[in-house]
Amino acid sequence: RWGIWFANWRYDVNGSRTWQDAIELPERGDIPVGATVQTDFDATWYVLEATWSFVQTDTFDGGIGLGFHVVDLDTTLNAELELGDGRIEIVRGNLDTLAPLPNIMAYLYWDPPGRWDLEARYGWFGLSYDKYDGRLTNSHIKVNFALSQRLSIGVGYQYVHLDVDVEEKRYTQIYDIDFDGPVAMLRFRF
Repeated sequence: RWGIWFANWRYDVNGSRTWQDAIELPERGDIPVGATVQTDFDATWYVLEATWSFVQTDTFDGGIGLGFHVVDLDTTLNAELELGDGRIEIVRGNLDTLAPLPNIMAYLYWDPPGRWDLEARYGWFGLSYDKYDGRLTNSHIKVNFALSQRLSIGVGYQYVHLDVDVEEKRYTQIYDIDFDGPVAMLRFRF
């Protein structure tokens, strides 16, 4: 009835906005002006949970788990101004946080005869300790196809809401993040 579950996924989001124009000077002609802002946000998740199955048959498994989500958050912001042939960097900042957060979860797993199975998970935590104050909701539903007895591929839908405040000495990092959408996965069973 006991098991262990490990998962890892990554979200990478980046964007930029550029504005370009020209200032007309009567004696010098047009002087190009502009501004550029670039942002990057990377979140890498590591999940390790111990699970206990409270209902187990040949085709169905349902249980609960307790473990940790470790979230590595990296945010970068860069802003530049352009005047003529010169560029001036206005802002360049980078925040990197590794937040270990406990998690409780429930899962359902249906494995009818054949190569297809269905998996659903719902995990949550809410805790304040040390310099962290956070809440996490993580849920997904996936359909998997067995390539072999141990290896499967799958597709599904995942929803993640993360609200974490990290209190540093001179500032507070605030992350209020929602991710949802389709996922593709590779699963290996021992």
